[in-house]
Amino acid sequence: MKKIPVIIDTDPGVDDVFALLIAFKNKKLDVKLVCSTAGNVNIENTTNNTLYITKKYSPNTLVAKGIGSPLQKEFVDASDVHGESGVGGFVIPKHNYKLDYDDVILAMKEVIEKSTEKVTIITLGPITNLASFIKACPNLLNKIECVYSMIASVDGSGNVTPYAEFNSYCDPEALDIVVKSGLNIVFVPKQVGEITMIEQKRFFEMGNKNETSKMIVEILSGFHEKAVDSNYAAIYDQNAVFALTNPKYYKFMNCDVTVDVSDEKRGQTFINIIKNKKSNLRCVFVKNPQKLSNAIFKELYR
Repeated sequence: MKKIPVIIDTDPGVDDVFALLIAFKNKKLDVKLVCSTAGNVNIENTTNNTLYITKKYSPNTLVAKGIGSPLQKEFVDASDVHGESGVGGFVIPKHNYKLDYDDVILAMKEVIEKSTEKVTIITLGPITNLASFIKACPNLLNKIECVYSMIASVDGSGNVTPYAEFNSYCDPEALDIVVKSGLNIVFVPKQVGEITMIEQKRFFEMGNKNETSKMIVEILSGFHEKAVDSNYAAIYDQNAVFALTNPKYYKFMNCDVTVDVSDEKRGQTFINIIKNKKSNLRCVFVKNPQKLSNAIFKELYR
């Protein structure tokens, strides 16, 4: 089977960890590089989380430390949701894993240049790294097949402010750069994560059958209920991976995207569906939320 070369940009983050586990297991993907970014927690914690999960579950995948602050605004995190370290109640063990790169732009440049095929990028957090790469290496954009991004909101509603989804709020200037770059982009907006929820008891019922299932339980034990509620876990980032590997569960619609970079409604996005018109931007909608949630849960434990 011909695999899809992939770079994953992430800010682990509870659902980021689950998305990484799914990506590493999927035989359709060749995950060449995982980059950390500041988002759910600070860059030191997201990098440590990224390094541990990647090297433990995909030892041959390269890891790069990303950019630690947004392009313009001050850094804000979501540690009140994901826990101080970013991975809920799980404690990352002491380890000897080493970063392959401490310069994310160099890492992306070398991986994309060396690839014999166009590379697909999956972003699970604020999109600072990709925006910075676009500015630094515009000559390599033709080697990017598509960007699958868990970011933004369809209707201008938010989950960190009344107007902004968290990833777009963290660095709207970066999102604006990416939207205007001409790259093919598939948006997986916050609404997708909100309707594809999994009862937390299903994870706990899997118990401690192995090291991974035990880690999942410990992660969720520190995942704050404000993510959805005390009974469910939203699966935002997993959908970005699944939209690439299992497109049958989604409907892809051409769209236009606007990003507000003003102070008043910073990070607000509107994804406007367009018909009978070509666009390099698409948005996913879920065909059957329950079937999709079940498929993602099954894939996590496969």
